[in-house]
Amino acid sequence: MKKGPLSKKEKTHVESNYKEQTAEQIAEDLDRSVEIVEKHIMKMSFDKVEPIADPEPVAEESKPEPPRTASLFARKEDRGVVVMTKEASMASDDTKSKRKVDGTTSKRMSRFIHQIKE
Repeated sequence: MKKGPLSKKEKTHVESNYKEQTAEQIAEDLDRSVEIVEKHIMKMSFDKVEPIADPEPVAEESKPEPPRTASLFARKEDRGVVVMTKEASMASDDTKSKRKVDGTTSKRMSRFIHQIKE
């Protein structure tokens, strides 16, 4: 039995046959474990999920909610890097008046906040 991740050819074989054959049959064809074949089938089903459309959009007369500041950061997941962009900095400055900066926001975070001048 082969070990390690599935090759591109093996993934293609699983993707083209998972509806007609069981995971056990596909694993036997590829000389792989049933678990790795089932894992790939589950991954495919999560990757191809389409969002459910709303039945009818409700027409409200409210201003659109601004994006959360966390979604404005630049991320490179494969390297583990997160960088604050200009838009994230501006959004943070806009919400600064809503946040308390004097260290009383939470007991957990108060030890990390220091004001230089009062």
